[in-house]
Amino acid sequence: NGVASTLAEYNQTMIEVVGHTDPEGSHAYNQALSQRRAETVRTALTQSQLPSSSISAHGRGEQQLLVSDCRARFPRDAKQRMACDQPNRRVEITLYGQAEAAPGSN
Repeated sequence: NGVASTLAEYNQTMIEVVGHTDPEGSHAYNQALSQRRAETVRTALTQSQLPSSSISAHGRGEQQLLVSDCRARFPRDAKQRMACDQPNRRVEITLYGQAEAAPGSN
C-alpha cells in the first residue's frame, strides 16, 4: 500500500489517523462511527507491517465538516444532500517524523 511504503522512508514517525462523519444522525452515533473509521484504517496500516505503537486513531464525528450547509441547500432532496455531504465522510492520516538521510550524505 502507498502509505506504508511512504512511511518506510521516515525515521521515528508517529501516525495520527482521524475519522470524520457528516452531520446526519446523533452526535453519539457519529462519534462512534468516526472512531470505527479511524480504527479500520489503523488496522490496515498495522497489517502492512507498520508498528501499532506508532499509530493513534481518533474519531471526531461531525466536528470538522468540510461542507457545512448541505441540509440548507437540499432540504427536500436526500440524495443530493447525501452527495453534498460526501466530503465530510473521510479519514485523514497525518505523519509526524523526519526523513532519513540518504546513505553517505552527512
